[in-house]
Amino acid sequence: MDRNCGGIGWVWIKGDTKISTRKFDKLMKDFLKKESEEKKQSGVDVEYRELDQSLQDKKKRMAEFEELREGEEQKQKKEKAAAEEMRRQATEKLSETKLRKASLEDPDVDDRSPSGNRKKSTSMVDVVKETIELKKW
Repeated sequence: MDRNCGGIGWVWIKGDTKISTRKFDKLMKDFLKKESEEKKQSGVDVEYRELDQSLQDKKKRMAEFEELREGEEQKQKKEKAAAEEMRRQATEKLSETKLRKASLEDPDVDDRSPSGNRKKSTSMVDVVKETIELKKW
């Protein structure tokens, strides 16, 4: 199908997105080049054709989409960091729970508190020795 948009004749090939994408990229590149040249000129009244206006609208939409995508990426990074922190805290609590259960199962084993400080523990042998020494007096 042949279309004439703003003086540019082009052919849209149905189903071939590569050609359409290349054509759009070329149009956008030419438009941006023309726009930058017009900005450099001072005192020139610019008249936009229909094609130029639609490309300007597409440019604005692309910029908005890019901002939205960057916002989503930032949101995902924050959520990922929060999830990592939650996993780290969960594993810490699990290790503390394991230490507590180990001390309850075997009272003769030295207890270790979660903060790393070591608590003094007396074994049965020490208790028997102390009672024997006390009886001697």
